[in-house]
Amino acid sequence: MQEEEILIHTLVKLGEWGYGFDRLQLQRCVQDYVRRMDRPNPFHNGMPGPDWCLIFETRWSKEISRHVAQNLPKSRAPQDPKK
Repeated sequence: MQEEEILIHTLVKLGEWGYGFDRLQLQRCVQDYVRRMDRPNPFHNGMPGPDWCLIFETRWSKEISRHVAQNLPKSRAPQDPKK
């Protein structure tokens, strides 16, 4: 649960910065995390499947949600400090 909370915090922060994750990126992120922690990999073929993603999203539905990507209006884009 604690590891999932860290992942959720990271996903929320990335969303605030304007970078969203799709399911494949989420699966690869979890796969990489398990590998780097040198833990036994509980996933078939070493990567969480689509069912895992759906259950994860349901479990954390109050903290994360899926959105369709939209272009950022120029007025909301970060300003270049050199200009």
